[in-house]
Amino acid sequence: MGPELNYVSGSFVIINPDVKFLIMRILKEYSTDDALSPLSIEATTLKLLDECSKVFPASQAPAWLKQLYELLNDQWAENFSLSDLADNLQVHPVTISRYFPLHFHCTLGEYIRKIRINRSISLLRHSKMSVTEIAYRCNFSDHSHFTRTFKSFTGLLPRNFRNI
Repeated sequence: MGPELNYVSGSFVIINPDVKFLIMRILKEYSTDDALSPLSIEATTLKLLDECSKVFPASQAPAWLKQLYELLNDQWAENFSLSDLADNLQVHPVTISRYFPLHFHCTLGEYIRKIRINRSISLLRHSKMSVTEIAYRCNFSDHSHFTRTFKSFTGLLPRNFRNI
C-alpha cells in the first residue's frame, strides 16, 4: 500500500516487503549462475514489475484499510486475532477477511509474516544478535519456523543472508 520507494538521506529505500524479497531472489539467482538462472531472473523480474504495478488509488481503499495497515506496521510484533483487529477497526471480521487480500494481494497472516521478515532483515544486517534471538524478537515461535519462513520469502537462509 503506498509508494514502493522512499528517498532517505540521499538514497532510495525499498519499503514494500514483496518488492524487497523479489529483488533478493534475483540477486540469489545471479549468485547461483547456472543454465536456468536467466529464465528465473526473467520470470522474477516480470513478477517484480507486476508487484510494483499493484499500487491502488487511495479513493478505492476503505478508510479502515489504512488504519489496519498502520496498526500492523506499528505493532508488528503483536499477536492479533481477527476479532481483536475487527474490534479495533470497528468492522466485522468477515469484512477484513474479504477485502484484505483484494488490496494487499496476500492473506493477513502472510502480510504479518512479511513485515516480521522485513524487520528481521534489518536486525540481521545491523546487529550481532544470533538468528535464534532475532527469531524470538520478531515473534516467531522458534528458530526453525523463522528459518523456513525467511527462506520462503527471500530464497536464502538467514545465516547466508547475513554473509552477503
